[in-house]
Amino acid sequence: MVTEFTGYNPELEEKLKLHNTALKFDIGSLLLSSDSPLKYDPTDWWVTENQGPVGRCAGMAAASVGELCYKLQTNKIMQFNGHYSYIRAQQKSNGLYGRDRGSTINGNIRAAKENGLCPLDWDKNGRIDYPMPPRYTTEIPQQADVMAAKYRIKYHIMLNEGFDAMLHFLRLGQGGIMVGAAWGNWGPNSQGLVERFNPDGGGHAWAILGWDLTRTMFNQDVLIMYNSHGTRWGINGKA
Repeated sequence: MVTEFTGYNPELEEKLKLHNTALKFDIGSLLLSSDSPLKYDPTDWWVTENQGPVGRCAGMAAASVGELCYKLQTNKIMQFNGHYSYIRAQQKSNGLYGRDRGSTINGNIRAAKENGLCPLDWDKNGRIDYPMPPRYTTEIPQQADVMAAKYRIKYHIMLNEGFDAMLHFLRLGQGGIMVGAAWGNWGPNSQGLVERFNPDGGGHAWAILGWDLTRTMFNQDVLIMYNSHGTRWGINGKA
């Protein structure tokens, strides 16, 4: 059995807090707009990143969701710092701050609401102002909090109903989805399709940002996940 910790521990997730602070509405009762496309793939603007040896996968997933939210709201591209999200989320996750032991989704949601999401290029001049550090550190530039405060999310919801609920939420244009689960011996095939899920230890978090209902490639409806393991994972970091 693989016991390596990969940045997210499902056993530490504060599901009750996530549920109690979530916005309550029935996704199934909302009508999809007629102009919702059969396919939405953010690959054209989403930047593949690698968390490296740092357990910041949940923070990077939160940053990716924030990037989709910003794109939906403004039709502009903004890349957020997954390490900033990780550290601020650690401070809101049961006793994890100060050790490279991952963060909870609940902590990341709280951080995105209370602290915000910090841009990598906060003065928008094409140069990175706050690059992600190559190793674990709790040091954050003072200016990062000032900049992050401009980009707070307003709400979150819980999606417990499976594929259809996730698809409907994405097609409503409300934002993206954070997933936290067991990790292990599973991954996409050469076409980029995850056909099996065999967790065997550890945990990981990632983002779902798109969908494809055209059935032109896989002959089935699929959701598109974006990972933080670099371009060599899946198809340029997605599956």
